[in-house]
Amino acid sequence: MKKVQFILSCIIFLMTSNIAFCQESHDDEFIDNVQRHRFRYGLNGGLAFPSSSEIGGYEVDFDARYRVLEKLYVGARIGITSIVKDRGTRGDGDIHYFTSSEIIAALAHSDYYFNVYPSPFSPFAGLGFGLYDISNIAIRTFGDVVKDRNYAVEYKFGGVIRGGFEYKRLRVALEYNLIPITKLYDQDKNSPPTYIKDTTPRPNSYLSLRVGFFIGGRAWGDDHRD
Repeated sequence: MKKVQFILSCIIFLMTSNIAFCQESHDDEFIDNVQRHRFRYGLNGGLAFPSSSEIGGYEVDFDARYRVLEKLYVGARIGITSIVKDRGTRGDGDIHYFTSSEIIAALAHSDYYFNVYPSPFSPFAGLGFGLYDISNIAIRTFGDVVKDRNYAVEYKFGGVIRGGFEYKRLRVALEYNLIPITKLYDQDKNSPPTYIKDTTPRPNSYLSLRVGFFIGGRAWGDDHRD
């Protein structure tokens, strides 16, 4: 519940800041129509591929950004990632446990675009840095599994590097999240879990392939010139 409240608070903050900016823009005769279209919002989803295993997971995020230069945007992003990293088996071959990571990221980021007007296609490259809320959990596949338990959490600073392209309002990107290693806990917050032989901390960094779209601002192919 605390994680949900945190995400909602960040989204409300980003939306409120834009409303205030737009109101100021309408009141100021010196700010033209192009200036009022510098804000934009994006919603993205994708597949996540951890470096420790072939299993993977998914991620979704919401971002708000502001065009500070003709081809440079800066902004903030809130995202959630869920990854199954690996699994352990018993002697009979049945799965004994699996390890999972639940990650919430709050990042400041920027993208530089290589668009040549009036093309609707624009490659880009970007960087980001921020705080990751990480729950590394080992879950047994038998016994009482209680949903929404208050799992052990660690906070780490990390970053992201990415590249991709946008076509009009469609966005496709390949990203790599660089996140420090954290401990592995069981459902009762014990570290390491007593039923796992290999207690080596699992890497948290992962690669993702993301697809999304944005609203607000101007679509590539429209007139971006000030």
